[in-house]
Amino acid sequence: MTSLRQPRTPDRGRGRVRRRLTELVPAVSDSDAQCAADRIRRLRSTAHDPDLDYYPRTVVDEDDVTTVVHYLHQHRRVPDEVRRAELPDRALLVRYLRQQADQALQRHELAVLDTGHEVHALPSLFGRWLGLWSRQAVWNRRKLLTTRWRRGGEHPPTAAETEHAGRVDRWLVEHHPQLLRVAEVLVDHREHLAALVDDEQQRRLLIEAIDGAGEAMTSRPTRTSAGTVAYAMFLLREDGPAASSPDPIVREAVAIGTRLRAGFNTLTDTSGTRG
Repeated sequence: MTSLRQPRTPDRGRGRVRRRLTELVPAVSDSDAQCAADRIRRLRSTAHDPDLDYYPRTVVDEDDVTTVVHYLHQHRRVPDEVRRAELPDRALLVRYLRQQADQALQRHELAVLDTGHEVHALPSLFGRWLGLWSRQAVWNRRKLLTTRWRRGGEHPPTAAETEHAGRVDRWLVEHHPQLLRVAEVLVDHREHLAALVDDEQQRRLLIEAIDGAGEAMTSRPTRTSAGTVAYAMFLLREDGPAASSPDPIVREAVAIGTRLRAGFNTLTDTSGTRG
């Protein structure tokens, strides 16, 4: 029986809107991915995830992010509220991996276009496999990709990203002496602080955090040094294990570090800062 329904006409306008919405998704920097992975680890640690030993201790590159994403898919022995709380950061990490894959493909595509230019190949010989159906399309695409990757493989930062990075840098410079002092107290009182923590896993994480703060101490302010201090403060907390310390130097350093952690976390929470 012949259908009387008319075939649907493709809604080209809707496709354009969908593409524009996709383009509005903000870029995810390496620092964003590292901070997201750190936040997830803290959530899992607080929830006493029994599999946390399999979680990467540090996240520095795309392979580490891939490991984190696989971990979250495979290890689910935490309350649903924890999995719900980590979901935005988990999505951010997946977006980061997609972005890295897209960038790698664009670099391969540019290499093909550059080779075609160097050997004076006819665009019709290779352009169609890249969706480029004319000499002008090949030229335009090569120009676009060359401009995009002129900074050694990174997209030029947006104005909002540049402004945000400036705010973070100014905060780090302003608070570097305090961060350095807190890190020094943590390192000098490492064994004392570890003894204040009853939970063995939390104690091990605290020792790792203090060692990381010591390794990150430099004469110039960095996000890494601030992040390690902030993580140690997350584990200690002013109203947590550190409250029982009889040493006023320790209590004062933790109080200062807690305030620094709050300021640093607020500043580096990039949700809504880029578009």
